[in-house]
Amino acid sequence: ARRLRIEAVMVEMRWGIRAEASQAHETSDICMREIERSISESIGFSYIFLGTQKYGFRPFPSKIPQEYFDLLVKFIPDQ
Repeated sequence: ARRLRIEAVMVEMRWGIRAEASQAHETSDICMREIERSISESIGFSYIFLGTQKYGFRPFPSKIPQEYFDLLVKFIPDQ
């Protein structure tokens, strides 16, 4: 990249999510904000690689659409 006068900035998002944010289901939101920040600071081409592990950690979402919530509520037994 340097030989071609291209600036390459790598952003590693597997590390650095604090336990409090993870427990509050904010991991996806934090990663998406970091991607948006990286793109906004770029003066040109942006490339995003989302590499995952098949059996790795998968956080619960912090928000779900109302229609999914309503569907899930139907499965809660009446007490």
